[in-house]
Amino acid sequence: MRKKILLATTAVVAVFAFAGTAEAGGRTAKDSRDAEIQELKARLDRLEQQSADEQRANQDAAVQEQSRLLKLEKTPVTLANGRPCFNTADNSFQACLRARVHFDDINYFQKVGDHDPLGSTHDWGNGSSFRRVYFGLEGKFFTDFEYELRIQLGGDGVENANANSTTGGNRLINIARIAYRGIPNFRLNVGAIEPLFTLEDSTSSADLLFLERASVDVVTIGSFGGDDARHGIEATFQKAGMFYSGDNLIATSAFTGGRTGIDHGTAGGRNDEQTQILGRLVDRVYSDPDTNVQVGVDASHDFRFQQSAPGSESISFSDFPEARMDSTKLAATPSIKADSANLWGVEGGANWKNFFVSGEYYNWTVHASDGGFGGFVGHNPNFHGWYVNGSWVITGESKGYDAGHGSWGSPKPDHPFAWGGGWGAWEVAARYSELDLNWQDGCVGASPACDAPAWGIRGGDQQIATLGVNWYLNNNLKMQFDYSHVDFDVLKTSAGVNNQAGQTLNIFGTRVAFAL
Repeated sequence: MRKKILLATTAVVAVFAFAGTAEAGGRTAKDSRDAEIQELKARLDRLEQQSADEQRANQDAAVQEQSRLLKLEKTPVTLANGRPCFNTADNSFQACLRARVHFDDINYFQKVGDHDPLGSTHDWGNGSSFRRVYFGLEGKFFTDFEYELRIQLGGDGVENANANSTTGGNRLINIARIAYRGIPNFRLNVGAIEPLFTLEDSTSSADLLFLERASVDVVTIGSFGGDDARHGIEATFQKAGMFYSGDNLIATSAFTGGRTGIDHGTAGGRNDEQTQILGRLVDRVYSDPDTNVQVGVDASHDFRFQQSAPGSESISFSDFPEARMDSTKLAATPSIKADSANLWGVEGGANWKNFFVSGEYYNWTVHASDGGFGGFVGHNPNFHGWYVNGSWVITGESKGYDAGHGSWGSPKPDHPFAWGGGWGAWEVAARYSELDLNWQDGCVGASPACDAPAWGIRGGDQQIATLGVNWYLNNNLKMQFDYSHVDFDVLKTSAGVNNQAGQTLNIFGTRVAFAL
């Protein structure tokens, strides 16, 4: 470029020198030389401008490259609601710390009578414990992959539930998964997972309306492979506006096995784990700025049960009376020797402004194996359960709809608690649930007309009415107060007569819940 400018300058000087010696050549010749001089000057201006442009372009490229390198080296840190998240500037890598602590105090107020199925000497144990203590790390890497690791240090009524056993398992690993999201609207999940199964279990435990999920949900997810810490693989499709503006479709299917920590080695050989395939299909059928309405179906098939020896496959169903302090379970079936089991259910939920309602119904059938329960072939026990609940956020906030999970979260206080300032958000809630584990259990009256058949099951019918008050001090801290009235009925035979036995129980529970 410099050589071009030098040549052009030399040419201009030569032209001016020539012009001085040939002035007498006439006006026409002079005009021609003037035109040539102007053209050469214009060409020189263009060359100088081109040189300046190239110099600026080189400088801009150097600045951009330096800026790019600085961005890659810089890792922004965010603290939304106090949760530390580390991100690269191009958002291809992320790491977020998570924590959740639930500290419960549970008190039972019992009414023990002659018809108490547990015996008049049973005393329900009051106390306090860490129901959950989660610590974890989650994020993504190389843009399309995500990871989550969560450990559990709390437990059901005990502060260390990590004993390794064939029934409890090591609960230290709660979630340990890797997911791929490179295909639009799809997620492929593998590891120790918690599948999107049932409405209640798709709701984070940090956002539960009551201290515990309804018993039918606990039995459903535990017996049919949908609870946390499950070895398995899951594929999920989720898309908003799939059929029309405002809808949100979620279709998910998972293949799961046992929970982490189950001891598969036994003295007699291998202790096979239960395996199942399950799925959930939900759609938000209506939405506007104040409203979300969602309906869905769930299904599962168990095709192998846990066994300690060939031919010993069996399954049973039970749950606590929606409180986790005393280890007693009222509703419970015996072990049922079976080949497989099927479950189906329906779910629905809706919110309008600061009001919320939801409910679920599940029905399941166990297919007895050769020899079956009670020694009869072809008798397939059938059970069911359901719940309905609702809430009113009296301070006016609404529960947010989570499109990724097809569930609802906690309200976010408009005025977080501060002494002399706001009082957070307040919510009142109510739930009624039933878990019926009876099947061909007979009737009240004398033998033989009211006797249950040999294959009949008296697991009991548990009905619970719960009232709750939730105080959300801010986005991280809440307090919950639940009062439950438990009515449990089961038939018992005495002196050849079937009588209705049962247990009436009142439970008061409180929880301090922190989430990060």
